[in-house]
Amino acid sequence: MTLPRANGTLVLRGGAIGDFIVTLPLLESLRRAFPDEPLELGAHPAIASLAVAGGLADAVHPIESAGLAPFFAPEAELPAEWSERFHGAARLISFLHDPGDVLQTNIRRTGATSWIQGPHRPVDCGGPAARQLAASIERALGLAPGNPADFRLRLDCAAHDEAESFLVRAPWIAMHPGSGSPRKNWPVERWIETAQTLLAQRTNLRLLILAGEADRAALRAMEATLPHERIWIVDHAPLPHVAALLAACESFLGHDSGIAHLAASAGIPCVLLFGPSDASVWSPPQPRVRTIQSPDGILDRLPVERVLDEIAALA
Repeated sequence: MTLPRANGTLVLRGGAIGDFIVTLPLLESLRRAFPDEPLELGAHPAIASLAVAGGLADAVHPIESAGLAPFFAPEAELPAEWSERFHGAARLISFLHDPGDVLQTNIRRTGATSWIQGPHRPVDCGGPAARQLAASIERALGLAPGNPADFRLRLDCAAHDEAESFLVRAPWIAMHPGSGSPRKNWPVERWIETAQTLLAQRTNLRLLILAGEADRAALRAMEATLPHERIWIVDHAPLPHVAALLAACESFLGHDSGIAHLAASAGIPCVLLFGPSDASVWSPPQPRVRTIQSPDGILDRLPVERVLDEIAALA
């Protein structure tokens, strides 16, 4: 099937959940700058569904599509469907790693002339990731610099109503005991101790425990230890659904992870535990985010008491 000519903006963005979410403030700026034009994404559909659900994109074309693969090979035969899409876009913005400019060269072979290359990843000590990603694009398009601290992900009312119909019955704190790397994870025993303490302190409190495929071991340990009637486990759910649940919680506790960025974008207070990552780059920019940088970057050395103090300070 041939992709339609949009004559709008096409943004190519790969990476994991957090990599994509820090791009959302830029998508919001592009929406404001070109309100009557379509904005489409070449991205991972399961992740980019957040942008569609939040009204920041009109369509997502799978970045893992076989039709896109030839564009990463020098002098390859280029499929007509993607060639037409690239040629028809008024502006092309890419955050994909493109050593040797192979992708850019092939896209220009389609007749596209509006290529804008952004950084494929933020650099350490370079400031908040969202600003690093947006700055060169804003300069190229003559846009006023945006403030990612102001960004909120707003989903359709149906998603929020569904979440609130359940979560309104009690105060909820959301927890995500995982991340994309074991080195960034607090030991599960500390998570269990923290959860038990919070439940003991507030008899009406409930815990929303979020997990993905990489978090199953921690999830099983928490599920086996904590009282089932006071926890709700959401395992590998669609991201717009998770975002709606987070928005209905009173706060979030997590690591340096994509779900942490999702919680901050939903507008709730967050306590985030940082080990080896650079919090000045990867902490969400929203104002109600408190970060704890573990001593020497090793999360095993972070005591439960410090985390509980930060959670209490949110109140």
